[in-house]
Amino acid sequence: MAQTDKKKTKNAARIRFNIIDLVLIIAVLACLVGVYLRYNISEQFGVNHEMGEYVLSFEIKDIRYTSADAFPEGDTFFLNGDDTVLGTVIAIDSTSPSEVIYTDSWGDYKTIYYPEDSRIDLTGRLLSAGMMTDRGYMLNGNTYLAPGQTYYVETPHINVSVTITGIESADTAG
Repeated sequence: MAQTDKKKTKNAARIRFNIIDLVLIIAVLACLVGVYLRYNISEQFGVNHEMGEYVLSFEIKDIRYTSADAFPEGDTFFLNGDDTVLGTVIAIDSTSPSEVIYTDSWGDYKTIYYPEDSRIDLTGRLLSAGMMTDRGYMLNGNTYLAPGQTYYVETPHINVSVTITGIESADTAG
């Protein structure tokens, strides 16, 4: 009898590992990973960065020449048809006749330009509110913008596709 009591105490002292223990360990590890990711990702997306003013250079291609008058200084560009403000027009820098690149009968690329009073390309600058992070420019702190990307914008006078060509701090912009 003394021997069976000894076996029971030995078995009771031994720790058994089962599925519930595994689930608890995984839950604790998931919580730790979640906390790490929250602080790491928030740093990368600019939660701790300060908002500032930036100048966005843009280009609008192949619009009617009369549409150049639809971009007066002070007009606001709204992004993608919602209430997100892309920026306010501070200058229209240039207008030039639009070009068309085609392949001739020998396979060579040729460029022709529209007549002056027909189709134009327009370049300009917007004053925008956002922040520069390690990953790029965040419009209003939540929408990623980058040079080379094209966005559909609405203004009080016209709706067009705008390609961002540059982003710089308003302090250093010329």
